[in-house]
Amino acid sequence: RLLNLLQRTLREQDYINRKVPLSWLRTLDMLFKDVERSHLRFDEATAVMRECGVRNEHMPLLLRFLHLMGKVIWFEEPTLRDVVITDPVEYLARPAATVICKLRKGGNDFTVHSLPVHKKARRMM
Repeated sequence: RLLNLLQRTLREQDYINRKVPLSWLRTLDMLFKDVERSHLRFDEATAVMRECGVRNEHMPLLLRFLHLMGKVIWFEEPTLRDVVITDPVEYLARPAATVICKLRKGGNDFTVHSLPVHKKARRMM
């Protein structure tokens, strides 16, 4: 029953039924080709789109569409538009976890997180 509800809900979503140009699908594949990077600069993303045949006037529309689908994070805000995030965990969560982590044993939890960057920071103190 839950599976049927999920399938029906997904079929009703606008982006599921929207036809998009093949160049957009090629772009989606190419944006995620380099798994070592968690983001692209806007000019790098537009170069990929251009290489895939996306017209200049459709580039912001494609990025908005991919953002709404949850494939990338991209904001048109002037101060934020220069970054297209392709891996939010790597780009946002990992750096935050590096800063917000447990460096000392305490209570019943004996887990300690220590990365090379933590050791370097301790030496600098």
